[in-house]
Order: sequence, then structure tokens, then C-alpha cells
Amino acid sequence: MATEALVKRILTTVDDPSTSVIDAVHGLLDNSTIDASAAPKSVAEAADFVGLSTHTLRYYEQRGLVLPARNSSGHREYSTADLRRLVFLARMRLSGMTMQDLNRYIGLLE
Repeated sequence: MATEALVKRILTTVDDPSTSVIDAVHGLLDNSTIDASAAPKSVAEAADFVGLSTHTLRYYEQRGLVLPARNSSGHREYSTADLRRLVFLARMRLSGMTMQDLNRYIGLLE
């Protein structure tokens, strides 16, 4: 899901006056629901889990922002750490961080 779509989802969530934008972002992409002992997820499962499109996940991989392992068949397997990284990336994009800044930040992190 593109950043614009995430923003639309948040804006529809905050129509309720008792919900803040910050609460909506945390509810939209919640790290606490990621089970550390869960089996790795496929691209489609990971995309569905974090609310992004498979295209976005592949784009992030091409940019070197997330590097999921591959199974014996060569398919991507997103681990718990990869899912947490995807949540972080989505939140940073929602905050307005550019892809260039994200690439630089991840480069420094690694």
C-alpha cells in the first residue's frame, strides 16, 4: 500500500474525536502483534500483515531497506525482524521521511 493509501486509512480512523492521529498510526501498524516465535511469512502474508502492498515490499527490498532470507525454493521469507523493519519503514514514510533519507538511515543502522 502506498503512503497515500496509509494516510487515507489514518484520516478515516481519526474521524472519531476520541482518537488521536498518533493512536491511529500505532493501531494501523502495531509492533506488539508481531509474535517473535512465529514462522517466517511469504511476501503476500507479510504484505497483508503489515498493511503494505507486495509491490511496496519488493520495492523496499530493491532499495536495500529490508533483506528477507530466501527458503530452499528461492522464495522470500520475512522473519520477525523483517516485519518489525517494515513497520518502522511504513511509520517513517508516514512521518514524511523521504526514500533518500530512509536509505541513508538504514545504511547507518547497518
